[in-house]
Amino acid sequence: MSLTKEQQVMVESHLRLAVRFAFKYSVMLKLRRDDLESEAMYALCRAARTYDPNKGYKFTTYAVTAMINSFYALLKKTRSTATSSLSSIDMSYDDDQRQLEIKEIIARLRKNLSESDFIILKMVYGEDRSFASCSKELGINPSTLRRRVQELRQGVYRQLLELDVI
Repeated sequence: MSLTKEQQVMVESHLRLAVRFAFKYSVMLKLRRDDLESEAMYALCRAARTYDPNKGYKFTTYAVTAMINSFYALLKKTRSTATSSLSSIDMSYDDDQRQLEIKEIIARLRKNLSESDFIILKMVYGEDRSFASCSKELGINPSTLRRRVQELRQGVYRQLLELDVI
């Protein structure tokens, strides 16, 4: 991925931001810091390449959004890999108990979501569909859907913190 001089300057001037967000999210998402730093740097370069100042956003806002989306994509990939590798193992009593706890937590979170928000999360994460197909079915703009999913993720994460799950 080659960058112009201007894009390289943008990336270099935001490296500390990438490291800071990688550290913050490594604690929140319980992922390895070096993995998130790599992901943040890649997202920062990708953001510099695709940034359009004519749209009215600051580069920092654009870059942070790109990094956070990359972190959650990495989390989703990591969790799905871990889940598939554990699927062949028999569940013990502790695993059954944990499954019940998870179901209770999900039920609590579900009570705080509107029906439309629940459908959005179910489509994007439960059915593992693209934003394009979900937005087409829901009749909304893909960028609006992305923003709403990001807001919902942050809200669910805050609720999980309040429930002392994380």
